[in-house]
Amino acid sequence: MKQKKCKPLLAALLTLVVLLVAVVLIWLAEVRPNAGKGRSEIITDFLRAELIHDGETATQEFTYDKDILTIGLEFYLPGEQPSGTLDVVLRDADTGEELSQSEGVMDYIVPDQYTTLGMDPAVTGQEGRRYRLEVTPHYATDAILAIGHSDGVALWREQMTVGDRVIDGTMAMQITYQRIGGYLTRFFLIVGGLAAVLAAFAVWAVLSGKIALHRFVFALVLGFGLLYSFVLPPYAAPDEKYHINQSFTMACHWANSLSRDEWRMGKTPITISFRRVGDENADLQNENTTVFTWETFTSQLLTTTEEPFDSHQEYNELQTDQNPLLYLASTAGVFLAYLLHLGFAPALLLGRLANLLLFAALAALAVRVAPFGKRVFAVAALLPMTLHLAASFSRDAPLLGCSFAFTALLMDAAFDSEKRARPSPPPGWRRCCSAVCCWPPVSWFICRWRRCCWWCPAHGWGTTPRQRSVPIWPPACCWRCP
Repeated sequence: MKQKKCKPLLAALLTLVVLLVAVVLIWLAEVRPNAGKGRSEIITDFLRAELIHDGETATQEFTYDKDILTIGLEFYLPGEQPSGTLDVVLRDADTGEELSQSEGVMDYIVPDQYTTLGMDPAVTGQEGRRYRLEVTPHYATDAILAIGHSDGVALWREQMTVGDRVIDGTMAMQITYQRIGGYLTRFFLIVGGLAAVLAAFAVWAVLSGKIALHRFVFALVLGFGLLYSFVLPPYAAPDEKYHINQSFTMACHWANSLSRDEWRMGKTPITISFRRVGDENADLQNENTTVFTWETFTSQLLTTTEEPFDSHQEYNELQTDQNPLLYLASTAGVFLAYLLHLGFAPALLLGRLANLLLFAALAALAVRVAPFGKRVFAVAALLPMTLHLAASFSRDAPLLGCSFAFTALLMDAAFDSEKRARPSPPPGWRRCCSAVCCWPPVSWFICRWRRCCWWCPAHGWGTTPRQRSVPIWPPACCWRCP
């Protein structure tokens, strides 16, 4: 009975459909309900409260630079839950123009918490703009509200007033200035869709066998690594800020060496870092990944700068160490961004991409060179933590790649001799890779930081079917890490 041949394209399409359905279901269950959340900050916190009688207006003037989407006010209930409406009006403090308004129902007020009122329309922020907020209750019962304020005037040195009374305090407010909105949906569906496409491609490539395994590994590492670069933006990898500081400092040194400026940068201590003027962004440099970090990163990928390529500014920020060897690739990516006058976000992406390309090439080399266990190398290269580090500024990216290539070259040197009557030097490209991976600084890093232990087992590696032991480079055989 003839076995039915597996159709790679059909299996890939089926995989794609299943994964896309899973992405949509996750979006419906987890992502869509959070689309209405926003980013807010407390302007003044609640410490005391002042009673507001029917028709009285509580007024507060303040200065705010960002957009105003909602305003949260804190109330205290001295008695029963009041009933009625609450009118909120936001005006320009200098002109008196009404900018936005809102009407709330008192029955929904929760005491000692911020009650959020959506402003209609939303107010676009302007630097240094002064506002006047007016809150007026209209009670339907005898119960009344008390509005929260600080104990003493805070921030703007503007006192709150209730009717004709001047209150020694500032009204407690929480302002929402940014919403997640549809961006989260777009980001999730794009990333999820691309991941599904890559998985379907993997199924097709494995079942069809039309793509060599090392090329397959290179493509998947590059594809999934790029997705990791966006899902975990810069400064999100372990200690990545220190690796970024080192790469940018080295790029500034390279730019300074090519500059026409007579001043030359000397040796930089690890307690100081250099970046171009303007290479800073509070949202991007926030180590806690949020939706707004994704939005800031993706929205600034095409930005440019007018600063010259040799521009530099000193920052009191730590680097990792004085050894530049493992930062050459990421520094080259950042330096390319300097030459092309790209902005901060593109420079971060190019630095990560350079590390990712180096790791992908070394991992593919390991898969191609290894005399056996090629699939093990492929799976190890595609592990989540491996991809996370490969798609970052961390020196672990080239270090992992060198570890992969070094291990494969050792295995090739030990086992490939069975196929030859007399050992012969490796081909030119293999000799170069061997020289790089066995260069003492590289091999020291491989052993010191990865805690590797290389030895020659008594009955493991050999040159004949009886598995006689063979001489390997002594440090690789005998050096056990501390």
